[in-house]
Amino acid sequence: MIIISPRRWGKSSLVKKAAEEAGKKKSNLVFCFLDLYNTRSEEEFYRYLAQEVIKATSSKWEERLSFTRKFISRFIPSVTYSPEPNNEFSLSLNYKELMKSPG
Repeated sequence: MIIISPRRWGKSSLVKKAAEEAGKKKSNLVFCFLDLYNTRSEEEFYRYLAQEVIKATSSKWEERLSFTRKFISRFIPSVTYSPEPNNEFSLSLNYKELMKSPG
């Protein structure tokens, strides 16, 4: 499905409401929302995707670390965690080696 309309017409709100309703019916669903408006390269896309998937699928530091290892095992990661209570999380990916021989 593709939703097309001008900016600020409620597309994101509609999708989030649908996700909320689906989550009520199936509690094992996890949604990850990406705003790709300022994404300018494939590398930026993959970095942002990986970071947001890991955030959406794990709530604890140990879980995030485990998911990070599994999710980006073929990339060269740089992971930063904040010791603060809100557990800020940052991820950088070097995928130049992967692009030499994509699998």
